Amino acid sequence: MTDMNNATREVFGNIAPWMRVVFFIMIAASIGVLVWQVVARAWLWRKGQPGGFERDWRVWSRRLVEYALAQKRVHRKSLGALLHLLLFSGFVVLTIGTTLLAIAYDGPYYFHHGWYYLIYELTMDVFGVAFIIGCLLAMYRRAFQRKPSLGHSRSDWWLLGRLLSVDITGFAVGALRMHYTDVQP
Repeated sequence: MTDMNNATREVFGNIAPWMRVVFFIMIAASIGVLVWQVVARAWLWRKGQPGGFERDWRVWSRRLVEYALAQKRVHRKSLGALLHLLLFSGFVVLTIGTTLLAIAYDGPYYFHHGWYYLIYELTMDVFGVAFIIGCLLAMYRRAFQRKPSLGHSRSDWWLLGRLLSVDITGFAVGALRMHYTDVQP
């Protein structure tokens, strides 16, 4: 058995420098689109009546907890609640994990090794599977339950398909990395 304190993986292993540049350009573009969407939404909010929840930080923070974190709008719908919980928790944990990996890679101290790395990988795998299940449940619900309250646009399917493909390719890349770097069990 290998020493658990030496467990780690190479970040950007077998990735050409030009691919790293493309990766960081895509990240910058994604962040730019996100910022643009938030600014556009805030602009719409500001056009509304004064005194709305966006002006009172206490109401805004309470609604953030209720609707974003606790998923209040879907908590009574059993399948909807489950799939939203899986999608939301998977997305948040995978985003945090990606951010931690970036900090370890670009930061002054590389902490992505040993027991931390092993727990990190297990957590990312568990929440990655949860995210896949959430996507599949959302697809099932749209395909077979077809409730009128759900939107049935092509963009819903496109988004779910993209999210699912990103997560599945993450697992595939991880499996290929382990295969080609002869990871010890």
